[in-house]
Amino acid sequence: MKIFSFIIILFVALNSLAQKNFDSYTTIQAEGKIPNDFTILSSSKVKTGMEEQNTTLSSRERKVFLEGIHYGIDELLQSGLVIYGDEISKYINDVADKLLAKEKKLRDQLRFYTIKSNATNAFSTDQGIIFVTTGLVSQLVNEAQLAFILAHEIAHFTEKHVIETFEYKSRNKGINYQITQLATYSKDKEFEADILGIEFYQKAGYTKKDILRVFDVMMYSYLPIDEVPIGRSYFQSELCYLPSNLFPTDKFEIKAAEDYDDSRSSHPNIKSRKEKALLKIESLKDWGSNSAYLAEGRFEYVRNISRFEGVRLDLINQNFLAALYTIFILEKEFPKSNYLNRMKSQAWLNIASYKKEGKLDQIIPKKSDWEGEISSLYYFIRNMRNKELEIMAMRTIEDCRLKDPENEELNLIWKKMINSLYTSEGFKKEDLKSQTFQQATDSLSLILSENKVDSVVTLPSEELSKYDKIKKKVNTIENGSIDSTKFYLYNLSDLVSNELFNREWELLDQANLRNEKLKDSINDLSNRAYKRYIKNKNEQTDLSKYILVDPSAVSYTKRSVNYEKSEALKIKYNEAFKNASDLLGLELISIDRFNLAAQGTESFNDRGILTSLLIQITNSPKEKMLVDYDIIQNLTKKYGTSKLVFTIVEHLYYPEFSGNIFYSILFPPLFPYFFAAPFIKGNNTEINVLVLDTKKGEITAVGQYFFEEPSTKLVLQAHLYDILKNL
Repeated sequence: MKIFSFIIILFVALNSLAQKNFDSYTTIQAEGKIPNDFTILSSSKVKTGMEEQNTTLSSRERKVFLEGIHYGIDELLQSGLVIYGDEISKYINDVADKLLAKEKKLRDQLRFYTIKSNATNAFSTDQGIIFVTTGLVSQLVNEAQLAFILAHEIAHFTEKHVIETFEYKSRNKGINYQITQLATYSKDKEFEADILGIEFYQKAGYTKKDILRVFDVMMYSYLPIDEVPIGRSYFQSELCYLPSNLFPTDKFEIKAAEDYDDSRSSHPNIKSRKEKALLKIESLKDWGSNSAYLAEGRFEYVRNISRFEGVRLDLINQNFLAALYTIFILEKEFPKSNYLNRMKSQAWLNIASYKKEGKLDQIIPKKSDWEGEISSLYYFIRNMRNKELEIMAMRTIEDCRLKDPENEELNLIWKKMINSLYTSEGFKKEDLKSQTFQQATDSLSLILSENKVDSVVTLPSEELSKYDKIKKKVNTIENGSIDSTKFYLYNLSDLVSNELFNREWELLDQANLRNEKLKDSINDLSNRAYKRYIKNKNEQTDLSKYILVDPSAVSYTKRSVNYEKSEALKIKYNEAFKNASDLLGLELISIDRFNLAAQGTESFNDRGILTSLLIQITNSPKEKMLVDYDIIQNLTKKYGTSKLVFTIVEHLYYPEFSGNIFYSILFPPLFPYFFAAPFIKGNNTEINVLVLDTKKGEITAVGQYFFEEPSTKLVLQAHLYDILKNL
């Protein structure tokens, strides 16, 4: 019994160690062996599908359909957003096991993967893949709700709704249209999936009370993960005073309604789905009573992972206020989370940057779209003036840094925010007050009391009456008035005498002085010397060793994309890149889908992180931090380079004969030339290359190149040789 007890305790301990530590959270990544869905070429999947005869589609229809689903789904699988074998995917698979415990043959046909996305969605494919987003998991209440959603998607698969929906839509709108519509079904198909899904769900023994609540999730999923008031008390502290007029007094109504007009929508409204679902629920007997079958607390754990991922995704996609609101909610359960602390700092740095650049409207929804408690945050950020918001950001970032003063990432954010303040128009460090607003008003009250003066705080000038203005002039004494409109100058009182802060400011002063001297010396240069200076300044990017991140290739015909040729072009392009790099003596590290089987899951995860980095960098303001900072620094060390190359080649072949036929008639001897020219000039190839430096956290070089030549491997290699040499 002692040995058995020890084993149980050890198992529990090891299991808890294996779980995510939310205080030092890092993004979830794929685990285990790479599934075939990710490694088999799209063209091979289409070929295999063409050999099957179990559909009612004609040969031509089947090819269009198979290309639509395989190339489209594979693009998603290779996007860096889809993961497998992780804790969320395992949990989803375990729920699916429970749902289909008596349907082994069906269960063997299905694979479940997680998409890192804040969209609240789940959808199935004809291949037997069912995707669930982290955004959906973050919004659910319990395991039973997830079970019903999976049952609904399984029903779409068993009833072949993907194929039927394909037939239902116009086939004349191109494959891209088909791909984007794969997860959209007609009203009849949605009702059918609901009804059959309820049967799967009921047979698994889940309680009927959670089914209708799933429709509530669908209706309100556009709102944050919870509805919790956020107001003045969250932002204000002993060191930070905020006037009440920065916060709204009105509530912002939630506008969603169950019975919206669905006459022009492909989807039925929530009310009609609830009504039909209720009829089905009441028709079934022997309902179970469980909302969960898997280990206690496991759902909440997986949901928390999804919510932490939501913060990361919002920061990457520039949804900074949504990230702040989710952090506010999560801090109640995880008050010591260093991860939330760092992400909060990043959010404020970015918000301040957008405000400074006059682009705040890009990250705050239109006022007409404000709904629910998060709208108070929109109101607060929108109503602060530039200096107020920048000092609020500095205040928050300083508070976050003090919680973990040795953290490299927090210190970098802190320095970037100081630099932002330093370069802020009209801001002077000397204007900052050495007392908090409360200390200043307490001191003034004492001074005024001793001097028998009855005015404490100066109101904004537009609110003063004639008599207030007279009193202000008569009763002002040395250090004896406080302008409440300048409240923000009191909110960094602890930094006024802070040695680190003042040292950082001094370094900026010195750098600014050097820059001024450099400008003066440049202005004194002759034209020849200035040209030489510019030439030396524009140094080439060091690509002696670089990572090539999953190059893209697209081959166009006159009307659409040719997916089969695109895949072949990508293979040629990869090989051309390697050959050109070898000729130049450059060390190329390739991370792309064609190496996945050999490189494994670790390489798959690296590609996902680097792809997310590109998305963040291309969208971010000037002052920013890398969301996956620690992971990216480790990747830089692992590969021995900070240089990333992202690239796409696009080829269009479209010979134009009309004018040449006319000239051939006029000049018969030149017929061979006029006949051959369209075939040669019909090739249009464009290469775009972008170099990103992970140490600098910015794009360091961009190149765009166009030529009218066939996209053979040798032609691509020749042009890439010149491109890399120029870079």
